[in-house]
Amino acid sequence: PSAKLPRRCRSTVALRRQLQGINSFKTRRLPTLGPMFGGARHHDHYPHRHLHAAATPESAQEQEPQAEEKKGPVGNKLDSQALTTEVAIIGGGCGGLAVAANLRRRDPNLRITVIEPSDVHAYQPGWTLVGDGTWTNSMLERQTASYIPERVEWLRTKATGIDPDSNTVVLQDSRVLQYDVLVVAAGLKLDWEQIKGLRETLGKNGVTSNYAPGMAPYTWEVVQGLTRGQTAIFTQPPSPIKCAGAPQKAMYLSCDYWRREDI
Repeated sequence: PSAKLPRRCRSTVALRRQLQGINSFKTRRLPTLGPMFGGARHHDHYPHRHLHAAATPESAQEQEPQAEEKKGPVGNKLDSQALTTEVAIIGGGCGGLAVAANLRRRDPNLRITVIEPSDVHAYQPGWTLVGDGTWTNSMLERQTASYIPERVEWLRTKATGIDPDSNTVVLQDSRVLQYDVLVVAAGLKLDWEQIKGLRETLGKNGVTSNYAPGMAPYTWEVVQGLTRGQTAIFTQPPSPIKCAGAPQKAMYLSCDYWRREDI
C-alpha cells in the first residue's frame, strides 16, 4: 500500500495513477481550448468548439532554442541552480499541454514543468481545414505563453537527452532537470527522405503535404487549380504517423470541393 511508502514514493505512486487516468483523452471530447489549457479567457482563440489531444508539432522541437527561461502566465520560474520538478513534460503542443492542464486540475499543488522551445503554439489538427480553404494558418497560431496553464512552469529550451536511471532530463544548455514522473509528448519527426526527391519538390510542382508546417495553404492552391481531366493522387503512409485520418480527410474535403465545382 502506498500509505506505507516514504512521502516521495507515495507522491510518485499517486502521480502514476493520475497519469493512467488520462488515457481516455484520445477518445472523449474535451472542453473548449481555453479551459482545457488553463484559462477560460482564451476560449475564443480558435473557431472550433472541441479539441482532441494531439502530437506536439515536430517543428517545435527543431526550432532554435533560447538560452534563458521564460516566465509563464503567472510569472513563475524555476530556480536555475536547482532544476527539480514532480512532473516533467517534454513538448508543449496539444498533447503536452492537455496533460499539464488535466494534472493541474486534479492536484493544484503539483509541481509541473513543460519543456518547449517554441514561442508559437500551432494547432496542427486544423491544418487539414487550411488545406480546403476553411481556415487560415493565422487562425491556428497563438503565443505558447498564453496556453501554459497557470502555476505550470515553462522551460523555453529543448530536451536533448533522458536518463531514466537517474530520473533526469538533459536540456540543450547542459542543465539537468530532475523529475518524479516524465511525460514525453514531443511529437514525431517527419522523415521526407524516405521518398527520394520528395523534400526537394514539396511546395511546388503540385506536390504538397498538410503535415508540413506552413504548407497547407499550398494544398488549397493546388486543389483550386485542378481542372477537369487532370488526376489527383493522395497517399497515406504506414504507421507510425501523426494522424491516420489526416490524409483521408484531405482527400474527402478536396473531392467535395471538386464535386461542388463540377470538376
